[in-house]
Amino acid sequence: MGEREFLGYYKGNPKIKHYNGNNVSWKSYTQVHDEAMRFGAALRATGLCAAPNTTNLEKVELPCRMAIFENSCPAWMISAIGAFTQSITVCTVYSTLGMEAVADVIADNKIAVIVCNRRSVQALVDSHQQNPTLKSIIYSDDLVGPDDNIELPKHLPRGMTVISFDDFVASGDIQTYSPNPPTPETAAVVMYTSGSTGKPKGVILKHSAIVAAAASAASFLTGFEDPIMPGKEMHVGYLPLAHILEMMIEFFALYMGAKIGYADHKCLSPTGAYPTGALECFRPTWLCGVPKVWDTMKKIAEGRIKGRTILGQFLVDVCFAWREFALDHGFDTPFIKKLVFSRFQSNVGGRLRYGVSGGGPLNPEVEKFCRIGFCLKFCQGYVSTVL
Repeated sequence: MGEREFLGYYKGNPKIKHYNGNNVSWKSYTQVHDEAMRFGAALRATGLCAAPNTTNLEKVELPCRMAIFENSCPAWMISAIGAFTQSITVCTVYSTLGMEAVADVIADNKIAVIVCNRRSVQALVDSHQQNPTLKSIIYSDDLVGPDDNIELPKHLPRGMTVISFDDFVASGDIQTYSPNPPTPETAAVVMYTSGSTGKPKGVILKHSAIVAAAASAASFLTGFEDPIMPGKEMHVGYLPLAHILEMMIEFFALYMGAKIGYADHKCLSPTGAYPTGALECFRPTWLCGVPKVWDTMKKIAEGRIKGRTILGQFLVDVCFAWREFALDHGFDTPFIKKLVFSRFQSNVGGRLRYGVSGGGPLNPEVEKFCRIGFCLKFCQGYVSTVL
């Protein structure tokens, strides 16, 4: 898992995040494993216990659930894996939602432990009267720049602790709290919706459902002549991990031994990041996105085509039509790919081979453009949390 060094905002512009070049801090699989094990042990030390071996829709009585209210980042995924090592259920909350939604999740699940961003700590402490079950706040410094002056609360309600993610992990005693793996029927996640259609609703997913979702990605991405190669792939994690699509594909990435480079969704291209966008920095080999992301990528590519001469636009149109005909008849166009469409590929890092769209149906014209112009093997999948 890797993340870029965030320096703040470029020349004070809040729309452009400033990174230290392509400097990425990576964690090895061994480091992630050790941190997750320690995180799970530390959760047990706070008083959390394993969830029941079977799942139902009854209100929970045991302190067997924790919440994550944070951007997609290494701390998010390590926290989830750590909870799973102790059969503790994870309740996901979109980082874009307000405190009212967080309070509902805390109340519904009797949450005692939450992982959040440093920027959210004060608000969570201030809401203690509405969230009396909350006892431990674990914060990360994702997208907190060196010059950001975000003070932690000096006075805490009795019985509440605030601790950094790194310090919490370091406190985990694996000897005292050895792993307690879940069963397939144990509740893995209570995934709350984004609230776009009203109050966020929690969808309970068992461990068997999470594994099945990841296996569906494996079925698609390993079934081509140019299959995913274990240990040699790169995924950019920019969608919310509170969404089933990103969670599914990241568990598949871990299963395949792929690298995961984390990024803000507004920083995929250089328009939202300086000096380079995340796609150019990480150069992914597969990419997941909701329909709006793919539509935006199509429009950016089309805008660059329109910037060419009339003859250049004509040649691109002819090559596009020929490649569409070739693919529809079962053969490829390697010369045209290299001569023309490699320039399209450079917009998405230059190594992209697979595309996955979820969260809603994708316009057929957008899918066709991505399949032909970006030279992707493409699939769609959605409704995992609303069946």
